[in-house]
Parts: sequence; C-alpha cells; structure tokens
Amino acid sequence: MSYRLVFGASGYIGSHLVPYLLAQGLPVRATSRNVEVIAGRGWDDALLAEADALRPETLDEVLQDVDIAYYLVHSMAAGKDFPQLDATAARNFANAAARQGVKRIVYLGGLVPEAPKSTHLRSRQETGDILRAGTVPVTEIRAGMIIGPGSAAWEVIRDLVNHLPIMITPRWVFSRSTPIALSNLLQVRVLTPRLSSYWLRLVTSVPTNIARALIDGLSQDVIANDDRLVLLIPQKLLGFREAATEALEADRQHAVPARWVEGSIACREFRPEYAFYAKQAGDSTVSSASANALWRVICRIGSDGDFFYAGWLWWLRRVLDWVVGGPSFRRKRRHPYELRVGDAVDAWRVIAIQPNQRLTMLMEMKAPGAGVLEFSITDSEGGRRVAVNAYFHPAGVWGLLYWYALLPFHAFIFRGITRVIAARAESPGEAA
Repeated sequence: MSYRLVFGASGYIGSHLVPYLLAQGLPVRATSRNVEVIAGRGWDDALLAEADALRPETLDEVLQDVDIAYYLVHSMAAGKDFPQLDATAARNFANAAARQGVKRIVYLGGLVPEAPKSTHLRSRQETGDILRAGTVPVTEIRAGMIIGPGSAAWEVIRDLVNHLPIMITPRWVFSRSTPIALSNLLQVRVLTPRLSSYWLRLVTSVPTNIARALIDGLSQDVIANDDRLVLLIPQKLLGFREAATEALEADRQHAVPARWVEGSIACREFRPEYAFYAKQAGDSTVSSASANALWRVICRIGSDGDFFYAGWLWWLRRVLDWVVGGPSFRRKRRHPYELRVGDAVDAWRVIAIQPNQRLTMLMEMKAPGAGVLEFSITDSEGGRRVAVNAYFHPAGVWGLLYWYALLPFHAFIFRGITRVIAARAESPGEAA
C-alpha cells in the first residue's frame, strides 16, 4: 500500500489536510514532532507517527511506502534563526525522500515579490529551492494569505477587527496581497513592520515570533500573477469576503473534541471572537502510583471545595467570580468521587473524559476569555506521569492582561497540584 504522507500534520494546513485526504478514501500517514499532539484529533483511519526533519534518523521510517509527501513544516516559532533551521530541515527531508523512493513532494510555499525584503518570504523561497535541488520531483504551490479558522494571518486580522475599533496605520499597510480561501487551497492536489509586530502581543494570542515574521512581509505587494494552477485545477475561487464568511462559519461547526485541541470552538465557549491560539501553563511529576489510583484522586477535584493545593487562592478566585455573578459556590457536584461528561465542578464543566488517561474541564467563571483545565496520566520511566495544564483563549487586550496577571500564580499552583495528587495516590489507602 502506498501512503500520502502529511509531514507536519499538527500545523494549520496539516490539521485540515489530513481529514480532507481521509474523506477522499486515501491512505494517510500523519506525522508531528510530538505524536501526542495529533493523537487527540480523531483521525482513526490515519497512521500516526513521530518525526522531525531536524532529526534525520526519524525520517526514513515514516517515508517508507509513500508515493506523495506533503511538506508543511516551518520553524518561524523558533525565533530569528528559523531560516537556517528551515534550510537544514528541507535538505534532510529531500535526502530521505530520495532514499525511500518517494514519487513526489508537494511543498506549500508563499508568494514572493521581486527582491523580497521579508526574511520569512526569502526563507519560504529558499526551502522550495532546496527541495527542488533533490532528485524527487517537487510541486511547489505558492499561496498568499490563507483565510480559514486558525490561519495565523487570518487570526491576526480577526483579532484586530474584534478588539481595535480604531487604528492609526502607517503607509506601508496599503501594500496588496492575494489571499486564498482554505477550502480552495485544500483542493490542490511612523511605525515599521517590526515595531508593529511588538504591540500585536497586546491584541492577539498568535505566537509573537510567527506574527513578527508575517508582519515583516507586509511592506511589499505580494500578488499572484500566474493562472496555470487555476487551469490545472478548475474551481470557483472565493474572494476575501466569501473566504472570511466561510472561515467564521467553519468555526461555528466544529464538534466537541475528545480533549483540548487548539482552536476548538468548544474550548472557546463557542465564541469565535475569542482567540484561536491559546496561552498555556502547566506542570507535571512522576509518581509510583498506578494510573487507576491517580485517576481516583483526580476525579475528586472540587469535592467540598478541595482543589488539591493552595486552597486559599482557589477560594479567593471563586469569591471574585461569585461577586460578579459567576457560578462559583452556586453549584454542587453530582457525585463526590465520580465524574461524567457534562458534570459541573463548581465553576467548571466536564467536557471530555478518557478514564485513567485524561480529564478535560471547561472554565465557566466570568473572565475575558475561555479557559480549559486538563489533567493527564501517561506512562513514564519510573512510573506514571501526572500532568495538569491550563489553556486560555484570551479576548483581546483584557484577556491577555488577565492571563499574564495570573501566570505567576499558575506556576505556583500547578506545581503543587501535581505533587499533591501523586502523594495522595501513593498513600496506602489509594494504592489498595
């Protein structure tokens, strides 16, 4: 059997391409640097694997029996050295694809103007050049701004519209760019830009390194002027307004996930104006207790106001929520030590359960954004690793300020929570 390899399946395009290919009845192998990231996506018919283009030893196995490989990785989030990392990754991938006899690489690049000033656009062009220098045929698709739920460029635009009713702009923002709708793309087979990227962290939760790379490319026109692809793959191309409408509607149609998934509308209280990208904090520890013992302790969260650690901080936050009309102190648990989907735990709502593995709860406190608290249990060297992670989708400036104000407390609380859970699970009563 020959597979379609989606290399970089955890990214924006990859997370949409995998289900699109599966819907066409094609055998798909999906990879990520961390397979756990894509394990909760519900891609039951796809083979999932872990691979990293910067670790050549991981590539040959995932490229075996692959006829077409979709290369969708980039390193913009790594900071200013991302062009060197992208070049190394492309070279490693091209060499491994040649060794394994891959028939074609499909690379999603970007529209590039004459003499590009943007490091991001130059890097996208260089990556395509390196892939084509190998012996495997390459189809490079150069797309401009992608309009769809989760696209970094689209999320920046949406957050600006939702949270900045008035904005003074420099002249360079009048440069032109040719957008493309996500649905069209899937059918393939006084200020400077740098200064502008800094204040975006106050408006949008798109990772700053990615936003900066995108903003750097806005000082030049980026226009698509080649219609050969349209002739090869005839389809109705959506304009910006149609593509934006489709993106917002796609957000509303997302189903409730089996766990927290970045961008899930259910994890954003079904509020599309809340940020797609989440701020994250958490901690973990390794315990000698069984997964079952750890799970029994976790499932008692909130019983009689017990949130495992720093109870006075939990109490204070609940009081503030109660004062502004939130559900804290107003609801009781259905059962003291059993949980099921839909149960209320004080100001939290259980939205997903995987017994002995994962508990996901949606925050229903009054806050400028949507939050998710997730407990997980995984096998680890020396025992089981118990982890707690918070994900917060901020609503504009106030949501970001709220998150950063609480961040020091999160670091303190989560470290204590994991250790208390481990200690309780290791006690003679629970281990029995």
